[in-house]
Amino acid sequence: MMMKFGNREALVYLSGHRGVVILFHGFLESVYGFKNRAGLESLLDLGYNVVYPIGLFRSWYTIFGHREADLRFFDNIYNFFGYSQVIVGGFSDGAYFANYVGNSRSECVSKLISCAGGFIEEQFTTENKYPVLILQGDNDMLNHQSKSLETKYISAGHIVKYMTSSLGHRWPKFQSNEIVEWIDVS
Repeated sequence: MMMKFGNREALVYLSGHRGVVILFHGFLESVYGFKNRAGLESLLDLGYNVVYPIGLFRSWYTIFGHREADLRFFDNIYNFFGYSQVIVGGFSDGAYFANYVGNSRSECVSKLISCAGGFIEEQFTTENKYPVLILQGDNDMLNHQSKSLETKYISAGHIVKYMTSSLGHRWPKFQSNEIVEWIDVS
């Protein structure tokens, strides 16, 4: 169902009380398309609520510079659910934003998933040391950004799992079972 969080909307699936998974779509991607490509429906069976926020102009701050508005949107979603188990993740432009949330709101994050994204801020300090899953296609021309991101997270004291696939710039739906297991176990 679509829900309002402040003046913004998100596609929300309510399931239980294990936590909330907030997944940010890629640039110009529809929230429904991303949900279908992500293939993480089994999280609902495990008792997680899943939220797919809709970016302004179907983007996150990296493209049009609306960082504060996007952070307020995240804060509204976070405050609505109020769980200690909050997993943030994203694909491409959404991964950049998820990494920004993980850096600027580390106290709110229990796990982070970055697929085909990086981090554009110079300052990288996180007080909370949460597990990080980096997903990257070997044939993605941007894969150097994910390797740099891995180095930044490890240097900051995070435990990082780095998964590759033969894909290009895509969310690896065929690895959804491994992703769900990482969310549920790590």
